Amino acid sequence: MLAAEVVAHLHMHNPACLAYYAEVRPAVRFRDVLAGVAFHLRRIGITEPFAVSVQPGPADEAALALLARSFSAIPREILLVIDMVEGTCSSAFARDLATFIRALATSACRIAVLGQESAARGLSQMERDEHGVSRLDIRGFHFEEFVALVAQHHHPNPDRSALWNIFQRVTAG
Repeated sequence: MLAAEVVAHLHMHNPACLAYYAEVRPAVRFRDVLAGVAFHLRRIGITEPFAVSVQPGPADEAALALLARSFSAIPREILLVIDMVEGTCSSAFARDLATFIRALATSACRIAVLGQESAARGLSQMERDEHGVSRLDIRGFHFEEFVALVAQHHHPNPDRSALWNIFQRVTAG
């Protein structure tokens, strides 16, 4: 939900930014995510990334470098929000993400990955620093915080047992 909210917020408050959301499971390849985004870009007249993504031939690393160059050439800001719906990605996905990041020529193309494990594990700390890759850990939501949130929104004395049942369903996940 957080990832979808980020994309919706960007569409409302910065319409010049091209924001895309992708739900990714561990079996999905990073190149497939890029091809999906490239398809959507083609629909708005930005054709180069899609042309590159469907080219047969180059090995994965070379294809990712070509895709990074084509995404770098987009004359607008672009944000790709990747939601690791199972909390993690495959080692191949992390490696391909690292290859793509290394080959990006501009900071106008940004990638945000939401997951329980780092998808940037294919980059060394020095590479993360060099490419501006940062990590934000958001701890879990606790029951007392949930009660305080409900109390702030028009329910000053909430039924804690009813809230506990709701909290358990939401956090079970």
